[in-house]
Amino acid sequence: MTEEEVTSQPSVLKEFWEDFSDNRGAVIGLSLIVVFVIIAILAPFLSPYDPSILNPGAFKIGPIWSDGGTTQYILGTDDLGRDTLSRLIYGARISIGIGMAVVIISLGIGTVLGLFSG
Repeated sequence: MTEEEVTSQPSVLKEFWEDFSDNRGAVIGLSLIVVFVIIAILAPFLSPYDPSILNPGAFKIGPIWSDGGTTQYILGTDDLGRDTLSRLIYGARISIGIGMAVVIISLGIGTVLGLFSG
């Protein structure tokens, strides 16, 4: 191949992105994953309260749209007075970590089994 032929061919990543971006559901799914990862990374800055701090004066407050809900606790509090929104934001870190660990372990086991069966 000449140099012109090599440079005129689209890159593999560009070709992949063109095919990927044609699938609307895939783009929406990727966008959601990116948003969740960013929220998990920025959890200390985004959560309004520390998720492990107990607030004795805020037991079982409902979410903002229910009776007794306040703007102070948008998603309410649990039985110990901990903010539910903060716990969800910090919980995203654990969930993403577990999901990544499962994928890595499955990839390793699948590769080994595939090699042996091949």
